[in-house]
Amino acid sequence: MRIALLLVASTFALAANAGVTVTFVEPDKYTDVGRYSRSTNSEQVQKDLETHLVKLGERMPANQKLAIEVLDIDLAGDDRFHYGGGTDVRVLRGRADWPSMRLRYTLERDGRKETKEARLSDMNYQERVHPISSTETLPHEKRMLTDWFNSLRLSTQAK
Repeated sequence: MRIALLLVASTFALAANAGVTVTFVEPDKYTDVGRYSRSTNSEQVQKDLETHLVKLGERMPANQKLAIEVLDIDLAGDDRFHYGGGTDVRVLRGRADWPSMRLRYTLERDGRKETKEARLSDMNYQERVHPISSTETLPHEKRMLTDWFNSLRLSTQAK
C-alpha cells in the first residue's frame, strides 16, 4: 500500500515539475483540425503534438517552465474527400498548403513570467530535410514546432 502511495505521489511530483504544459484552446474552431476536417482525427493530432512539445521540454533547465496554449492549427496539405465509401485523405502538393499554427505561450524563469504570441509557418515544408522519422506522424508540424522551441533560447543563464 505504501509503495502504491509513493508511486502516485511521485507521479504528481513529476507532473508538477514538468517543463512544458500544453492546452488546446477551442480546438473545434481550428482551421484544419476542427469540426470541418473529416480526414483528421483531432484528438490524435492534439495528443501527438502535445507529446512532442512535452518531450522537447525535457531539455529545459529546472528553473524554467513553459505553458503553451495552441490557438489554431492548419496542417500541411489539404483535405481531399473520396466519395463512394473511400477513405478521406490529406494531399501534400507543396503549394499554398504549408503547415501553420498560432500559439500563446508563457515562459517562467526564476519566478518571472513573460507571455507572448507566436505565428508559426513553414512555406518550404516539402523542401527541407526531416530530422524526424518519415514514419512519424505530423513530421512537418513537429519540425516546425522544434524549430520554434529551439528559437526560444532557453538557458540556465537567462534572467
